[in-house]
Amino acid sequence: MPAIPSITDYHLMTIGDDVRLNADTQIQGHSFEQRILKLAPVLISNSCVLMSGLIVMAGCKLTGNNRLYPRTLIMKNEQLSPNTHWKGIPAQSYTVKARLSRSTIAHNDPVKYQQGYETINKMFPWSERSVATKHLPLENESIDIILCIQATHAFDEPKAITQFANEAIRVLRPNGYLLWCDFCYINGSGTSVYDLIASDELIIDEKINITKNVLHALDIQNKSRTDFIQRYIQLEEQEYFRLFAGLPGTQVYEDMSQGRSQYWRVVFQKKTTTDMPVI
Repeated sequence: MPAIPSITDYHLMTIGDDVRLNADTQIQGHSFEQRILKLAPVLISNSCVLMSGLIVMAGCKLTGNNRLYPRTLIMKNEQLSPNTHWKGIPAQSYTVKARLSRSTIAHNDPVKYQQGYETINKMFPWSERSVATKHLPLENESIDIILCIQATHAFDEPKAITQFANEAIRVLRPNGYLLWCDFCYINGSGTSVYDLIASDELIIDEKINITKNVLHALDIQNKSRTDFIQRYIQLEEQEYFRLFAGLPGTQVYEDMSQGRSQYWRVVFQKKTTTDMPVI
């Protein structure tokens, strides 16, 4: 199964015996809510080989005699069977603890702990290979649709958003779409993000304020997300995850509820082509 970017959100997810999952496959298997409700657990059966760069998310279960190569990240390592191997070392020697965006490896041997930490630590730069505000790793006019959900508010400054828009224009084919969904303003600015993205080449086709929809969804998910955080997240980190999940009572939720922030979805369409240098 080479170069599959993601296996996710299916109500089946059993990977049979003697399967080789190649580099950079991500096995997720559930949405956030499905993991909480323990629906459709992912089962990876006997004698499978998981190559470098794989990510196996929480809720997945590996059965017997699997071999995990370096740079494979397993969330919730307690679900590994004793005869699973990590670099030829029995996996029961390791415990992986999820902490925010990073995982650490605990081991009773300081040398092996350091080796394990360095192995896991090398994995994380993959998420920084390309910065969307500087370069999208795609050829000119090669994409029909770009989906950008809740990313631009992290760009922090108008210049970065404009640079991202220029990259979107470069890689989109004529009449291609940028589907954008995010908070409307950054850092209290009076200029909307979608106005920073829009240009003569990237025209707003449709825009809708969906703040009420987002609040309704957060209300529906409140109990399950709260239960998940209380059950799986360490006490000192729970408030961070509450904020990340947008639970009622957090600043994110209250700002939307009181009208201090808005959440919009906008459809942009590329209308023209320009002569651009090949990158």
